[in-house]
Amino acid sequence: MESVKAKRNTQLILHTIGIPCCGLDGDNVRHGLCKNLGFSKEERSENIRRVAEVSKLFADQGLVSLASFISPFRVDREEARRIHEKDNLDFFEVYVSTSLQECEKRDPKKLYEKARAGEISGFTGIDSAYEPPEDAELVIDTESEGHGVERCVETVIEFLHDKGIIPDKAMRKMAGFSIRELFVETEDEKKALLEEAKNMPKIELGAVEVQWLQVLSEGWATPLPGFMRERQYLQALHFGQLLDLKKATVFPGEKV
Repeated sequence: MESVKAKRNTQLILHTIGIPCCGLDGDNVRHGLCKNLGFSKEERSENIRRVAEVSKLFADQGLVSLASFISPFRVDREEARRIHEKDNLDFFEVYVSTSLQECEKRDPKKLYEKARAGEISGFTGIDSAYEPPEDAELVIDTESEGHGVERCVETVIEFLHDKGIIPDKAMRKMAGFSIRELFVETEDEKKALLEEAKNMPKIELGAVEVQWLQVLSEGWATPLPGFMRERQYLQALHFGQLLDLKKATVFPGEKV
C-alpha cells in the first residue's frame, strides 16, 4: 500500500506541474495486459518484458512512465533497461530498499502470511530469492528516520529534476510562486539591452550601493515573495532574526 500511495502521489505532483505521466503497477497490469501470466520465473520475466515495452511506448510519446514492480530478477531489470536505451530513451532504476520484516508489516492482502502457510509458492522473499540492484540510479531506504511516503515522493521528484526530466520552471510552479528572472537568455537580448543602456543616464555605484541595487531588483529574500516592513527590517538588522510571529504585513491576494 505504501508503494501504491507513493506512486499515486508522484503522479499527482507531475500532473499538477504540467508533466504528463502514467503509472504502471501489478494492479493495473496483471488484470489486463498480463492476465494470462502466472508467477513462475519464466512468466515473471515475460510480465516485466511486457511492462517495459508498454513503458517504452509511453516514454516515446514524451510521458514520464512510473513502473512500480517487485521485479526480483536482475536479468529482467537489465532487459527492461535495454528495451528503453536501444531507442535512446532514459531509464532510471529506483530501488526501494525495504526489509522482509517491514514488507510483511505493510501487507494488507496478507500474501506473506499465505506464503508462509504454504498457500502460495514461489513467493519473493519467502521461497524465491530477490536479487537487489547493484547499480540503481536512485536508492530509497524506506526504513530510515524521516523517510515516510511524502519524503520518498519528494526524493523522486528531486531526482527527476536533477536528471532534467522536470524543468526548473515546473519546479518553481510546484513551489507555489514564480521566481523573477534577472538575466536574459539570448545574446541578441543582451546586445539589445546594452545598446539601449548607452542612451540612459549613468551613475557611479560603490560596493554598498550595488548591494542595495540588488535588493531593489530582487527583493529582500529572493526567491521568497512579499515585502519586508520597517519592523522586520530593524529586527533583522539589529538582532539577526524576527523576534515575533505577529502578522503585521499584508501579502498579495490577502484582505486587510
